[in-house]
Amino acid sequence: NGLPDSTFGQNGWVAHSFSPVEIIALPNGRIIVAGDRTNDPVEGIVVRVYQADGTLDSTFSQDGIFSYLSPTTFNKLSSAKVQPDGKILLAGIAEIFDSTKLFLFRLTENGTFDQTFGNNGFIIESINQYDGACGLAVQPDGKIILTGSSLHLGQQRTGVILRYLPDGTRDPSFGVGGLRITPEFSRAMDVLVRPSGETLILGEFFTVITFTEDTSEVSLLMLRPDGTRDSTFGDHGIFKLPMISSWFGAMAMVPLADNKVAIGRLSYLEKKPVIIQQVILNLNVGTLNPAFGLQERALIYPNPIAEQFTLRFALHSPEKVTIDLFDMTGKLIKRLAQEQLFVAGEHNESFSIGQEMPSGNYILAISLQGKTVSNVQIVKK
Repeated sequence: NGLPDSTFGQNGWVAHSFSPVEIIALPNGRIIVAGDRTNDPVEGIVVRVYQADGTLDSTFSQDGIFSYLSPTTFNKLSSAKVQPDGKILLAGIAEIFDSTKLFLFRLTENGTFDQTFGNNGFIIESINQYDGACGLAVQPDGKIILTGSSLHLGQQRTGVILRYLPDGTRDPSFGVGGLRITPEFSRAMDVLVRPSGETLILGEFFTVITFTEDTSEVSLLMLRPDGTRDSTFGDHGIFKLPMISSWFGAMAMVPLADNKVAIGRLSYLEKKPVIIQQVILNLNVGTLNPAFGLQERALIYPNPIAEQFTLRFALHSPEKVTIDLFDMTGKLIKRLAQEQLFVAGEHNESFSIGQEMPSGNYILAISLQGKTVSNVQIVKK
């Protein structure tokens, strides 16, 4: 009913003296709250573990509280994850002298640094002068994926993706020595591991570098297990989200049912409103797979569309073609053709979507024999 749970903490409340970044509920009822202290004289990382009733769990770091504090080094937490074995991963940004570094820590289930990971539980990465972690994920095989950004003064900021073996050493089978420099992004913000073994990255690209780092492009990048682009997703592995405003950057994403993800976007304006977008991953926007009978990329013109448009496509052999129009949430708006037989060769088909259809972004999906083989993003004026 939305009221505080009186069986938890003090009448449903537990107070913290730090800023939470991640809250993780475990199957056994324990709750992990990880964050940082950035406004106190002593700054650093804090992890608290609670029992299901809101009391601190004394089996974790003796009193339920782990603190990594430093009077001289600034440490800011970006992400935290719990491995299947109960160990806790913490990633973020560490300021060391006149530079920032990407850090990854691992704690045991009882709240001590895991001596079997990295350098006595620590990994500090130095790629350029200013590095920092953003997203974190654990694969089913125990490998760890870390995303973030890297900047050298006078150069363009670029996204970075690292993959580690379970013991904290870089995975040589990913990218170059476990590192993928990602020029597709200025910052790789979040990461999801797909059931297929592929890695989905959410990132943003700064087209104008100012004090506020004006963001105009937010995209999804799909990588194969070796770190190369999956060309069957989006436009050669990348899908640009529809433009909302040049001020809206990427924040985080969560998986949903039916092969969808929800993406949170944050405005860099002072009031900082947040919006949520939903994306269907199996639409493979903008790409064709020639193995499924199409000879080349489909073309729609004009685009943006007022009312009528022409779809150009080519087939290797005769095919029954279905053409559907979806909105960006995956809702079917209109079926333009249903199992219509087309001969081999090039086709130019004209369609009308009607003036009454609202302005916005849509997906035109082409299916052969019931399988979607191409999707093109269109804009209705």
